[in-house]
Amino acid sequence: MIMRIAYNEATCRERSSLEMDLMLCRENGITEIELRFDMISRYLEQNGYEALKSLIVSSGVKPITLNAIFDINFLNEAQRRSIEQQLRHACDIGRLLNVDCVIALPTACENVEQYTWEEIHRDSVANLI
Repeated sequence: MIMRIAYNEATCRERSSLEMDLMLCRENGITEIELRFDMISRYLEQNGYEALKSLIVSSGVKPITLNAIFDINFLNEAQRRSIEQQLRHACDIGRLLNVDCVIALPTACENVEQYTWEEIHRDSVANLI
């Protein structure tokens, strides 16, 4: 197994932007980044998908993951549709930027103790396929 050093945009997400993070990575010799959906969304509010791709390519910093889809467990139908929409969006961005890893996080709720790890695992898999 190889350890990779990459920048996680969550580190400074309230005080930075996608553009700033890419610039700081480039200036400091960090060659890989974990992109966050909220940072991508902020960028896309003002720019298109091709501009996003151009920004990433011109930065020389390789995106290795898309972070994150949250609260994927024990969903009602409306929540399930929202997760499906988020996954489709993640796949679109992944194809555009050549990223094949999307981070999905289980639901962290107060009553999570009522479920076994097996139930959480089974439900996670069911909601992601």
